[in-house]
Amino acid sequence: MPHAAPDAKAIRQRPANLRRREPRLVDKSLLPMSERLFGSPNLALTMRSQDDKTQRSDKRESMMLKSVRFGCNDLDKARAFYDATFAALGAGPSAAPAGYPMILYNLPGGARFLCGPARDGEPATAANGGTVIFEAPSEDAVKAWHAAGLANGGSSEGDPEAKPQARGAFGAYLRDPDGNKICAYHGLSMG
Repeated sequence: MPHAAPDAKAIRQRPANLRRREPRLVDKSLLPMSERLFGSPNLALTMRSQDDKTQRSDKRESMMLKSVRFGCNDLDKARAFYDATFAALGAGPSAAPAGYPMILYNLPGGARFLCGPARDGEPATAANGGTVIFEAPSEDAVKAWHAAGLANGGSSEGDPEAKPQARGAFGAYLRDPDGNKICAYHGLSMG
């Protein structure tokens, strides 16, 4: 007697670990970027699959910052600035290859920092009142971060020192070559 295919109701009643799952594919328009950033489409698909599992569990527990993107008008200047400042904090250089229309940094904890031209084709401008804070592993790292920023086209918005507005945490402020305000702190507790 031939084996009959189970009906939809029977499939839904199976335990989740026994249900057959269809592979989830990344939009083919993303594959060329994935191949350049990760070396192979298979690795990008694997990373997407792992990210999806993490996102599903995170949605039930808490929200997570996925990325921050700044606009810039000179990608080469931005790459030199962020490669140097992030290296001072222990992060690697941009994961995007030279010639790619933006720079991308994989930060500890899974968030990404991106920088590129404004999507509407207009000149990029800095946010008035916007500041992105990076955690530094030490006071020396804050000093090195600040010095690297100044040496790579940034301007100081606050020297490395204990900041009264941050309950004495050690921090420094910079503006990147496009005027975006960033800071690095060691020992900052928020809340």
